[in-house]
Amino acid sequence: MAEDVPPLRWLWAERDRRRRAVQYWIFDPLTGLYRFATHYAARALPIDACSALGARFGNIAGRYSRQFDGQRTRLRENWTRLKPDGTDPALPHGVRDSAWQNIGRVVMEFAVIDRLWAAGRIAVEGAEHVATARASGRPVLVLGVHTGNWEVIWPTLVGLGHPTTLIYQPQGNRFEHAILRISRKRCGITLAPPWRAGALPAYRALLARKSVLVMFIDEFMHGHVHAPSFGRPLKLQGNIANVARMARMSNAVVIPVYSVRRGGAYFDVNFLPPVDLVDSGDAEADLAANVAKLDALVEPIVLKHLEQWFMLFDFRFDT
Repeated sequence: MAEDVPPLRWLWAERDRRRRAVQYWIFDPLTGLYRFATHYAARALPIDACSALGARFGNIAGRYSRQFDGQRTRLRENWTRLKPDGTDPALPHGVRDSAWQNIGRVVMEFAVIDRLWAAGRIAVEGAEHVATARASGRPVLVLGVHTGNWEVIWPTLVGLGHPTTLIYQPQGNRFEHAILRISRKRCGITLAPPWRAGALPAYRALLARKSVLVMFIDEFMHGHVHAPSFGRPLKLQGNIANVARMARMSNAVVIPVYSVRRGGAYFDVNFLPPVDLVDSGDAEADLAANVAKLDALVEPIVLKHLEQWFMLFDFRFDT
């Protein structure tokens, strides 16, 4: 927002203001120039070459970059706690490399995400669940999980003939935010940021059945991954609670979806049967029951594809 833009004169102000101004007016544009150059250079590559380059970058970052020391630690700790299989507690190198390579591929594949459907890179399971839900005349709320390359979900929905609106989380760097918007709009979807100004039109579109609305249950917000709980006390916060509330208010059909990377730039997108949410008339009790139901639904999905889960790098058991 405009009030968050530091004025240029802050470049000569006291330390805290100068730091903000330098970040906004110098470091962010330099980073943005690099991001845009990389994005459009990658877009000129064949799909496989683009994805493979991302895997190489991810591997280097995961092994050597000091910037990601915290993510490396959380990856190791989370894997050890979530995969207690009695083997060596040290994270296997193959798993570590696979996780970082997947993230590197996702970042680079932003450049070619709109080409994957036409290139036959996406196999779909459960497409009939979305078609049946839309034919019913009820609003359709698609509940996503950040596995594989979750960005393939919208070209899949559009490719299947379903207009799509995505409630998404803006990026801190305005240039990275612009790339994110450009990439997603190439896929033909409508974007709504998670602010009241964006979420309200998305909700109205859901009620009007103009498009399928996509939300992610395992978002990272304010240093916290709300779902899955993985044994933590359930909290009626975040998108997991927002989905339950919105579905109840709109009488929407809730359809879970997740993607899995089969290898390289090939994906499976899996739409699951609609979730039968509780509606007893007691809003508070229903919310708690539905949050528990949604949490229990996505937890085994994440565990099965843990090395492809984006939030493995940020999830914390103490929050």
